[in-house]
Amino acid sequence: MHSPAQNLMTRIQKASNDHEILIQWLKKRVKLERTIVKNISSLAKKQNKKTQNAFDDNYDLFFEKLTQLTSIHSETETTLLSMIEQLEHFQDYFKNEISKINTEYVRQQKGYDKLRERAFTNNIKFLEKKFESEKFYTIWKRRESFVHPKEEQQKAFQKYESIRDDSFNTYQKYRAVYDNFEQQYQAFNNQCQKTYLSLKQIEIQRNSLIQQIFFLYASSSKLIFHIDINQSFPTTPEPNFDFQTKIETLLQDETTQPPPILGISKEIETSLRRNFGIEKIKFHLIKKTKPRRKPPPIPKKKQFALALYDYEPDDLTHLPFNTGDLIQIVSPTSDPNWVIGLLNRKKGLVPTNYIKY
Repeated sequence: MHSPAQNLMTRIQKASNDHEILIQWLKKRVKLERTIVKNISSLAKKQNKKTQNAFDDNYDLFFEKLTQLTSIHSETETTLLSMIEQLEHFQDYFKNEISKINTEYVRQQKGYDKLRERAFTNNIKFLEKKFESEKFYTIWKRRESFVHPKEEQQKAFQKYESIRDDSFNTYQKYRAVYDNFEQQYQAFNNQCQKTYLSLKQIEIQRNSLIQQIFFLYASSSKLIFHIDINQSFPTTPEPNFDFQTKIETLLQDETTQPPPILGISKEIETSLRRNFGIEKIKFHLIKKTKPRRKPPPIPKKKQFALALYDYEPDDLTHLPFNTGDLIQIVSPTSDPNWVIGLLNRKKGLVPTNYIKY
């Protein structure tokens, strides 16, 4: 059986080994991201030198690299956050253990002090009672096997002091283990902060690369647009001919045109003009009218009957009542001697010879 201190030491060693493995894995991830960033930047530099066709060929490659970089970056960030949560959990666990040891040590110290005071007071009383008479003193002098109360007191003190020393030694061990873990945690936390900052720098570089790629794409699309315009105009333009002003005037002409007027077809217009002399027709939208609300249905008159006698049936389908009750008649039945009545929110069969309409 291992002691709790040994179990705690093994758990701390395992946690520190796991954290070292995770640090190595994070370093590899950061190196991989840096190599991807270098590849993307080299591709972007080469792209500036190449033509538009080469850019179209490498455009998919750029976005593949970017998606790969984003996935790796998000994965490393999630693992880093999970590691920090795990470290906080371990720190809370060790703090709880240390607080338990502290409380146990304080409890033992209090118990030891109480026992010491009790033994001291009891021994003083014993000495006062026994050593008053000279007779007992002489007997105690002659007997060799008699143990002095002070020796028993010293033995008890030694026993409780050994218990206190053991508890204090265990506390010191736990305290040393906790201090060691605190140092490891601080070192690992600093390493995590450095890796997190490096990841942020990589993210900034990635965003700048995305902006460069979109800038290259926009410049290439403008170049294609200029080529199309040059092909649409004659190869030998007039002197002092500005393409930009020409395009602007064309765009202005398009915007200054009035919007089209909606109307009926030309065949109907000609037939109306020829046969009826109508030249223009105006259309008016017919507003939708809300449907009229239906009036509520006329409530039917309720029929009531007066109970002439008391009626307490055994059958549950029948309605019990007393003399003088007003029973609402709901509906007749196939038997003329019975009707369905309602009283106190209960329905049931009512005999017709017991009521009066």
